[in-house]
Amino acid sequence: MVNDSGLLRTIIAEHWDALKPILGRYLPEEVKSAVVSAVEKVLRCGTEANGFAQFRCPDCGALRIVAFKCKSRFCPDCGRSRAAEAAANAAGRLLNVGHRHLTFSVPCELRPLLYKDRKLLSVVAKAAAEATIHAVGTRCKAHAPLPGVMATVHTFGRDLGFHVHVHVLCTEGGVRADEVWQPVHIFPAQQYRRLWQYYLLKNLRKATKGNRSAAWIIGSLYKKHPTGFIVNVMSSYRNGRKAAAYCCRYTGRPAISVRRIVGYDSKYVTISYKDYRDNLDKTLTLTADKFLLRLFVHVWPRYMRDVHYYGLYQP
Repeated sequence: MVNDSGLLRTIIAEHWDALKPILGRYLPEEVKSAVVSAVEKVLRCGTEANGFAQFRCPDCGALRIVAFKCKSRFCPDCGRSRAAEAAANAAGRLLNVGHRHLTFSVPCELRPLLYKDRKLLSVVAKAAAEATIHAVGTRCKAHAPLPGVMATVHTFGRDLGFHVHVHVLCTEGGVRADEVWQPVHIFPAQQYRRLWQYYLLKNLRKATKGNRSAAWIIGSLYKKHPTGFIVNVMSSYRNGRKAAAYCCRYTGRPAISVRRIVGYDSKYVTISYKDYRDNLDKTLTLTADKFLLRLFVHVWPRYMRDVHYYGLYQP
């Protein structure tokens, strides 16, 4: 069964009845509702219960029934086409110039706050974009260049843990106030770390006004992280198409690809992943219930967006 394209659906189908009644213990209500809707679509995908079309041959009269797909972003089959569609849509909006890829990590102290209130994820995306626009604007003191920024929020790490981070694509340059294109090729990590900390904490403090517990956590993080929050200044892409393909690969499908599920025996699931802390390939074995709960955590609530556009790319 390993690497079978229907393996993830099989795991869900065999354990869904037991998990569904207890989802409320582990997931926020808005996530739970989204999970129930997504799983029911996945289980109906490609079956007559999801609707179908009939085709009859005019010559021999043979009848063929074609069941509809669910087109859910959580579906392992439909998700691939959704991810490709998302990348194509993003690439169509990006300028045909070089782009820099940056990754902004949210510190672990803030993750419980984001876990409970997923609406704050849009605040995280905005903070990463503001830090990027600010930093690029300092490259020319006379006329601050405005770059194009696409921010994609991911909530999962390679082991499916709740690890919120933002993938940012930024044009390697921007339009100045005098309408001149200003190339930018310097992306100093230390500057981004401090700006990321400033904008993230400022925006979260504003969004959680009145929440004393959140205010205490936010206030303590300046002392805990005196050099700022982690920002990786990663790859440089020659054009927007390749950059969008990388950042959008998980926007239309589950948080784990089926090929990384390397074992399943009806009780336990084994996944493979690369641990970037020591750069080693590892495996993790979980009970099927725990594996699915880790997967369900990353289902996006209805009407929430995980891709945002700012600067020159803002609609």
